[in-house]
Amino acid sequence: MRKFNRTVFLLLLLQSVSMCGGALFMILINKSQSFSQALFCMMMAMSLNALGNSGVAVTPQDMSPKFAGTLFGKIRILFTGLEFVLLNFDY
Repeated sequence: MRKFNRTVFLLLLLQSVSMCGGALFMILINKSQSFSQALFCMMMAMSLNALGNSGVAVTPQDMSPKFAGTLFGKIRILFTGLEFVLLNFDY
């Protein structure tokens, strides 16, 4: 149980770093004074976004190694359904 808690903590920490870091660098793009600074900020924002996306495939493997494919499929079906409902919802 202790190993699972450390794994969950690490996954949450990396997701937080990727989301908050990406948002921070996107805000810093407005404050940049040269093209190279803006390019660096955009590169870091995209890199941190990729870090967050890479954790998506690992999470089901950490939760249930034996049934990772099934769990990943169910998660994808759930989020695809939510996206379909939310995108078709008229604001």
